[in-house]
Amino acid sequence: MGIDILIPVLGRPQNVRPLLDTIKVTEAPHRVFFICSPSDHAQIAACQSSEAETLIVPWAPGRADFAKKINWAFEQTDGEWL
Repeated sequence: MGIDILIPVLGRPQNVRPLLDTIKVTEAPHRVFFICSPSDHAQIAACQSSEAETLIVPWAPGRADFAKKINWAFEQTDGEWL
């Protein structure tokens, strides 16, 4: 299976490509998941236009979102490593 890379995002669509360019040097088999908030339309569009997978959480952005997004995404993926 490989490594699942979970990336919670909010309001920084300009960072999608530079981040993926950094990750692409990873030689181990991997999948990248961007974890978006449903109201963050520009971020969702940037993530969906990339080669990464886009997950959209079912709640509005708020406090402790980083941890909640990671935990939620963990339940959605099945990689051997995280």
